[in-house]
Amino acid sequence: AMQEVEAPQGYRLDENVREFTFTPQESTVKADLQHSGKLINARQILSAKLQKEVLPTEYFGREDFENIVIGLFTKEEIEGLAKDSPVAVLAPDADGKLEAKDIPQGSYYWKEIAAKDGYVLSEKEIAVQADFDENPTTDKVITEKTPLENQPEVSKTVRIVKVNQETQKPLAGAGFRLYAVTKDGKKEVVKGKESVFYTDAKGEIAMEGLPVGSYVLVEVKAPEGFVKADTDYKIATSKDTHTELSIGNEPTMLIIRKYDNRTGTYLKGATLQLVEEDGTPVYLDENGHVTTKENGKLAEWVTTEKDYEFLVKGLTVGKSYRIVEKAAPKGYATADPVDFTVDQVKGVQLTNVANQPTIFEFSKTDFVTGKELPGASIQILDKETGEVIDEWVSREEPHRIIGLVVGKTYMMKETIAPNGYAIAEPIEFTVADTAEIQKITMQDRPLPSPPNAPKTGDVPMGAFVVSGLLSMCGLLFLIRKKRNEW
Repeated sequence: AMQEVEAPQGYRLDENVREFTFTPQESTVKADLQHSGKLINARQILSAKLQKEVLPTEYFGREDFENIVIGLFTKEEIEGLAKDSPVAVLAPDADGKLEAKDIPQGSYYWKEIAAKDGYVLSEKEIAVQADFDENPTTDKVITEKTPLENQPEVSKTVRIVKVNQETQKPLAGAGFRLYAVTKDGKKEVVKGKESVFYTDAKGEIAMEGLPVGSYVLVEVKAPEGFVKADTDYKIATSKDTHTELSIGNEPTMLIIRKYDNRTGTYLKGATLQLVEEDGTPVYLDENGHVTTKENGKLAEWVTTEKDYEFLVKGLTVGKSYRIVEKAAPKGYATADPVDFTVDQVKGVQLTNVANQPTIFEFSKTDFVTGKELPGASIQILDKETGEVIDEWVSREEPHRIIGLVVGKTYMMKETIAPNGYAIAEPIEFTVADTAEIQKITMQDRPLPSPPNAPKTGDVPMGAFVVSGLLSMCGLLFLIRKKRNEW
């Protein structure tokens, strides 16, 4: 049997055992020659492995190894390569492992060429000595047990301040999401997809140890009663300077108008109240901004000629409210409650509350036929004061009056009846609180005809007697006058 016991340097030992059988020969002159086959030595391949680790921060887990580049460099001249020449330039795999394969024998070192965004480039050099083994049977991998780590490059304090755009007072409860902008322009959510930073009672968010880099701040939740900012705020952090950003929010603004739905004119004298959808009262401070009961007054007001619009600030976006009319303007029916929901928009939102005036139709009719009866003189009187509110002569259509006061009692009175009709009794009525047309009908009865009444065209005997007496008196007066002249 034959087996290789020592291989040339840089080559693997051929471990194959070759067996031979020799046959004795009759003559010592003859030899039994056997062919063993070739002894094959494969080159021993040298490789170097390294583990890369990225240390997490408070803001990023960052378990990936994006943008990291590491090189294996010669520590001495090797096979014509000058010292500090790169032998391999590698990026870690998903597990952070790197392997430089088939490198010449010699001294090397690992060194980081590019670090992950937001991390400090490591200056550490990790030595690698790649030597062939004596009589090896396998390839050789030189594995570095100590990982090459990256420390995050942190900035000084980043401070976000949220204020009321009008008063500059701090606002609590604003929610922001922070995105890190990578070198290729992609955005990475800081602290995970569901993570939101909220302003405290001072309206502030303070971030300590945020990795240096470029960020985008996006408001995802506005403080209650304010419109969410629609601007993305860019932030560039530095390890040498503090960063502060002040962001203002505009309160929601709602104008409530009271008007006549027939003419479109604005109305005075209406008492209105703003409540939540379930009837809970709303309270306002001296600036018309929603506040607590302890710090404000009831959101109730009376419209005037100058102040027919009422401005409310700080209603919650997406929440439903109701406007209730406590008292209608004189001459108008009480408006139905108006429900509305506050929208996520900047500027003024308008909500109109319309009133329908009271409408009355007064008819003068024939008691027998029920038809409209022209020629009657009619008055509408205030029962309490006797004041004449309106008067007219009836025609062939009802008479309309707009704006009689709800709850007040009036009297419909006929002063002159049409020829052949008796004057009707006055009618009292009270104005109901409704936008429907209210109708009052007064009927006249025809006068009865006297007994033996002459027919049309007949001349009564009494008429001839009266006529004769008048003629005789006239004749006597003329005779007397003539005597006096004589």
